[in-house]
Amino acid sequence: MIQRFSSVFFLVLSLLFSMAKGQPASDSVLMRARSVVDSLCSPSFAGRGYQDGGAQKAAAYLFRQFKEIGISAVEGHNYSQRFQMSLMVVDKASFRAMGRTWTPGADFITYQGSGEGKVSGKISDLGSALPPLGPVNGKIVVLREALPEDFDQSPENKDSFKGWLNLHDRLDSVLARGPLAVIVIQQKLTFGFGLPRMSVPVISLLDTTVKKWKGSASLEISYTRITPFTENLVGFIPGSEVPDSFLVVSAHYDHLGKFGDAYFPGANDNASGISMLLEMARYFSQPAHRPRHSMVFIAFSGEEVGLVGSQYFVERAPWFPLPQIRFLLNLDLMGNGAEGITAVGGRDFATEFALLQSLNDSLKAVSQVKSRNNAPNSDHYYFLEKGVHGFFIYTLGGPPHYHDVKDTPDELLLSHFEPILQLLENLLIKLD
Repeated sequence: MIQRFSSVFFLVLSLLFSMAKGQPASDSVLMRARSVVDSLCSPSFAGRGYQDGGAQKAAAYLFRQFKEIGISAVEGHNYSQRFQMSLMVVDKASFRAMGRTWTPGADFITYQGSGEGKVSGKISDLGSALPPLGPVNGKIVVLREALPEDFDQSPENKDSFKGWLNLHDRLDSVLARGPLAVIVIQQKLTFGFGLPRMSVPVISLLDTTVKKWKGSASLEISYTRITPFTENLVGFIPGSEVPDSFLVVSAHYDHLGKFGDAYFPGANDNASGISMLLEMARYFSQPAHRPRHSMVFIAFSGEEVGLVGSQYFVERAPWFPLPQIRFLLNLDLMGNGAEGITAVGGRDFATEFALLQSLNDSLKAVSQVKSRNNAPNSDHYYFLEKGVHGFFIYTLGGPPHYHDVKDTPDELLLSHFEPILQLLENLLIKLD
């Protein structure tokens, strides 16, 4: 009941915001987008990960969406491009110290590359771990990401502690001294998949009111390797005039799954992008909007594991020749937009970026359109590396939740969803 009320409340806010900005507000578009986000982020999808079958449930949901919208499968295929992955997932995670048991996901996560093990021992609080460091051998070390409050007030500090300002450098120095485990105190928890490359367990703990850690602690981190089958979902609209040339719209549907009993909803990352992809598919599938060139919609799996699904499609099993792709538009983190959008690839393809800027000047969809060079930060990357022209679009502004348990549907106002949708649809129409 509370979750349903919250969704309706935020939908009303979205509509009011759009009307206040003089933008057309379509409750049907926003209601469908909200419904998709709510569905993909529901507990039954378990964070759309791989250890609890959440990604498979999301794929089945998208299969039904593609069929309901009316986009067909690519000739000779049936929407699904299956492949197998191998990845390490956290099997056990527990931490007890300072007289309490800390909650996985909400209070702490594994630090990227953490080792595994079950340890107990005395706490050694090193503060920010600036030299000189005391003995840490055989201790559970506490290390703060933040530098001391008065650090910047002394100009000499930057010179005296050169090489110690970066958190990773300080952590490496601590690990080299033989601790049992390391607790890194941070203001933001950001979870991700990765191989356990460190020799001992290392966790990130959300900034707390604890001024000085003392006493004893116990900590357990263990991994297990899984080899799940997963799938990219590929839908197709044949072009009316140039069917053997393609405009491609992509977005990943997978997310981080669970950590302990906590799950990562992944509303902005990337239920928002999937909801926009589905709206574009709905628009261009209508006879009045049928494109001249064929249009392909790809919902990728394996993005959060390292762009595995898109790499598989590009390098091992493209369903059509990559040189025949006229343009690719990848959608990720599409839930905000209060401070504009960024086009990764915008600096690589100046003509298309100028068109995007010109359209935004006319439509006034967002306050700014920024550009970046191609980077391996979403599913566009391998396409662009092969010479395909394209952008990865993500929104700017809004709540800072990313790869954490707070990236929930309630945090998405979707206040710029429809203006951005119209902007990107118009970009594809011009490129068509």
